[in-house]
Amino acid sequence: MKDYRSELETARKMALGSGEIIRASYGSLGESDVTEKRKNDMVTVVDVRSQDHAVSILREAFPDDFIVAEESLKPEVNEGREGASRRWYIDPLDGTTNYIHAYPMFASSVAFEDDGEVVVGVTYDPMRDELFTATRGHGAFLNDKPFRVSAITDRERIFLATGFPFRARHFLDD
Repeated sequence: MKDYRSELETARKMALGSGEIIRASYGSLGESDVTEKRKNDMVTVVDVRSQDHAVSILREAFPDDFIVAEESLKPEVNEGREGASRRWYIDPLDGTTNYIHAYPMFASSVAFEDDGEVVVGVTYDPMRDELFTATRGHGAFLNDKPFRVSAITDRERIFLATGFPFRARHFLDD
């Protein structure tokens, strides 16, 4: 099994840095700081700023890797890297709608894929200062302490939480 410690550390650095940017601007967005990419799909200046931060960290650490990001990237970011077997997936502000409305349920998320297999994942909740990390074959951690899902399997006793997809707005239409 490959050692992905440097990829995990880079993903941690990306998520934590993006989270700091997100937290610093929380509750301060104005109308001009929010635009609509598509109907009911918003982007803020904070999404873009935190993504730029994450991309700069990634490019310094792994200049030849391909990047897939939630917000649009400048074409030169991936120029010549289209066939790379190493890919990074970045959602700099996962939960933009919540963030826009100052509802404190959002995060910064990063995943790393090697040869078609996702092997590293990091999610940082900056409002709770919770850093979730996982590396294939090495378990999952919350703030560097191992954790796992509940052992409860009885459908009558399980805990299930969900949200409404941001594009599902038909019930609000006149």
